[in-house]
Amino acid sequence: LGALVATLAGWRGTFFAIAGLGALAGAILWYRLPRGIVGTKLPLRQRLAATLRPGVPSILLTTLLALTGAFTVFAFVAPLAVEGGGLSPIALPGMLLAFGVGAVIGNIVGGQAADRFGATRTVSWSLALSAVMLVMLSVIPAFLPHSVAGPALMAMMVPWG
Repeated sequence: LGALVATLAGWRGTFFAIAGLGALAGAILWYRLPRGIVGTKLPLRQRLAATLRPGVPSILLTTLLALTGAFTVFAFVAPLAVEGGGLSPIALPGMLLAFGVGAVIGNIVGGQAADRFGATRTVSWSLALSAVMLVMLSVIPAFLPHSVAGPALMAMMVPWG
């Protein structure tokens, strides 16, 4: 939605929309949350200690590398789609929406797969699928004509997400 707002109202419009939605969400939370809720107060040292538990550093590093790689490519989706795929800039919000839909589906399916098959197996398959999608995002504009590459790139956004 932010990309659509940016396409229609410019990048400032997106920031104004985010600020407005944030203020609205804050007002709703202020109104709806019960008064007097007190959370557990933990010092920062104790909160950070959880990162040193067995298995946590490796999954944090894996997550950091996977998301850094994905969002680095994500930054180039617009030129890839417009120049390589022949899509109009107005199609970019649709591509980002497709990625978001894929991300929601992926979170749901990934959680269920982790429960059923285990986290290591699920993460391995997820990273392999992501690698295949990234290769496809490179191959599609290079080898397909614009008339096919644009829709193919659009379709690839859901499984990549």
